[in-house]
Amino acid sequence: MKHLIETILYFPLYLYFFLRNRFLLNKEIDRWYEVLPIQKSTSILYNAIWLLSNLKEFRSILYFRYKVNKYNPLLIFFPPQYGLYIASDQKIGKGLVFQHGFSTIINCEKMGDNCQIWQGVTIGKSHSGINQPRPIIGNNVKICTNAIVLGGITIGDNVTIGAGAVVIKSVPDNCTVVGNPAKPISHN
Repeated sequence: MKHLIETILYFPLYLYFFLRNRFLLNKEIDRWYEVLPIQKSTSILYNAIWLLSNLKEFRSILYFRYKVNKYNPLLIFFPPQYGLYIASDQKIGKGLVFQHGFSTIINCEKMGDNCQIWQGVTIGKSHSGINQPRPIIGNNVKICTNAIVLGGITIGDNVTIGAGAVVIKSVPDNCTVVGNPAKPISHN
């Protein structure tokens, strides 16, 4: 019964995304089910409805990807994750997954494919001002809870940034960094 009600309630939102770019929607759905510890159904509609109804972070990233403006009535009936801020001029690759997006700020120059971000993460400028440099994040990067990445630095591919780390210097590929200031603890 609950699934039927969710399907009826969230079908308009699914239809909105599906009709605008179904391939993008299907890629995002596949990536979220690949990363999250939830059982994937054989029904694409069921998978989409489940994500849309249960994960506001998923809705937030779709609103960003589909460039839904703040006056769209969808936001009234299907709110995004409040406390999750993604700057509107971002270049974010496919497959971005938020593991609890609350109190998270994403303001980078560019972010690669298949990144995972936990709650409380701040990515942004090291100083206030319009022309201050922002970080560039590579592919397959995991940024754990309450990590901070600041300034015009580059985070390489396949990097894990530990919980609570403060990253103010560039990080090479295939590293794990932790601490304040962040230092590499492993390099593969």
